[in-house]
Amino acid sequence: FIGKYGDRIIQYPQNRYINPHMAESCHNYDAIDNMNAFIDMLLLSKCSKIIGTFGSTFTECAWWFSECKSEVIIPMPNNVPQEFINDVFSLK
Repeated sequence: FIGKYGDRIIQYPQNRYINPHMAESCHNYDAIDNMNAFIDMLLLSKCSKIIGTFGSTFTECAWWFSECKSEVIIPMPNNVPQEFINDVFSLK
């Protein structure tokens, strides 16, 4: 990416979990892990377009930190029941 986009890429080096059961499992209680997640969120907020995950508040928080200026795209998973979509996204 750096070769293609140059100084448009912002990096923050950090350790990642090798065990897939630990990553994204809420088992990381380390203060450094929480700080890294917050830095990821702040970096994401600097993007003009945020591609997020369905049902995740991480994307929304990054959007708020962008001062609500970023375009947000959240692909809909194929396996979400229509009843759930109606309940969550209705304007009742």
